[in-house]
Parts: sequence; C-alpha cells; structure tokens
Amino acid sequence: MKGLAEAIFQSVPFLSWIGVEIVEATPDHVIAAFKPRDELIGNPHQQILHGGIISAVMDSVGGLVGILKYLETVSEEEKQDAYAEAFKRVTKFATIDMRADFLSPGRGTGFVCEGRILRLGRHVVVSRMEFRNGEGTLIAVGTGTYNY
Repeated sequence: MKGLAEAIFQSVPFLSWIGVEIVEATPDHVIAAFKPRDELIGNPHQQILHGGIISAVMDSVGGLVGILKYLETVSEEEKQDAYAEAFKRVTKFATIDMRADFLSPGRGTGFVCEGRILRLGRHVVVSRMEFRNGEGTLIAVGTGTYNY
C-alpha cells in the first residue's frame, strides 16, 4: 500500500512542491511527513508554518486514507490492476467538508500528519487527522468527509 500511496501523492504537484512524503500507509492509517521551508512559512517573524499548508496536508492525508480504505473493498477482479483502479478513484474522490482546529503554533524542524478512518459508507468516507511537529506537539486536528 505504501507504494500506491506514494504514487497517488506524487501525482499531485502541490504535495510534491510542499515535499510531503509517505511514511506509512494502510487502508486504516496513513502517516505523511515533510520538512519546513521558507516558502511554507505564514508568519516570518515567528517562523510559524502557514495554516493553509497545515489544512492542505491534513485534507490530502484524510483523502488518501479514504482512497486506500475504499480500494480495500473492491472486487478481486478490480484488484488485478490496483494502481490503475486507484488512479480512477482519485479522479472521483472529492472533499465534501474538512474541518481544521488549530491548537498550537506550527513551529518545528519537521511535521507529521496522521490520518485514520472513522467511517466508510456507500458513497462517503470520513477520516480524522492529527498534525504534529517532529517533537510530538499537537498543532492541529481535523475531520474530513469525502465522496466517491
């Protein structure tokens, strides 16, 4: 699953620009990480990561774990070409709603976002995300709802 998750993220130029890398990927759990750069800072005086970057990474991780969970449910025939199936599903997945609660300033030498499945329905998947710095400080939490 990690290779599939990496291929999906690498197909999104914005995530490549941020530098997001997949650390772990299963149908129930995705962990992604990246290092800060000057272009990602929202408050240059305090060197705090831009909230839009935090939200975008949480949304992407939440959607990715949803895609992987959905793919777990496809038939064996469809699984013969999992990569092609995944890319078809990527084009259909869309964010219905994504809520971000910012709890701490986005300071750190590295950042990690973890996403887990809350619910998989017939047409909607809901995931929960936690965004931390490399020291483990919880910076933001989010809930995403995606349709397919």
